[in-house]
Amino acid sequence: MKRLLQLLILFLCPLFYSEVRADAYCITVNLTQQESIDDPYKQPSPSKGHRSLPSPIVCVIDFSKGTVQTTLTSEIISYEIWDSDGTALVAQYIDEPDFVGLLCDVSGLYQLRFITESYQYIGYIELPGK
Repeated sequence: MKRLLQLLILFLCPLFYSEVRADAYCITVNLTQQESIDDPYKQPSPSKGHRSLPSPIVCVIDFSKGTVQTTLTSEIISYEIWDSDGTALVAQYIDEPDFVGLLCDVSGLYQLRFITESYQYIGYIELPGK
């Protein structure tokens, strides 16, 4: 009887563990900064020679909480989802939970753009879907 109970516990533990991990689902995305030019008459800043690219900004999307965690969160004006080559806008959100909610429902490779007043931050995400 004791042996049967041990086998039962051993069998059920991995099932419980996988459900806990499914609830705590997060994805990390590296974002690169690009100057945002919304005004067609605005000229880009002059180049000051060759510079190395800035370090990517790490963004963690927490699907269980519906949040985006990054150092830019307070500056973000809109969250955009584009197709993988960045030619077609799929969706645009002002609210973080709505943005994360859509990411929960789609699958495939997408380009994410976080728009601030001066810059856009671009990263790529591959979503497995439900």
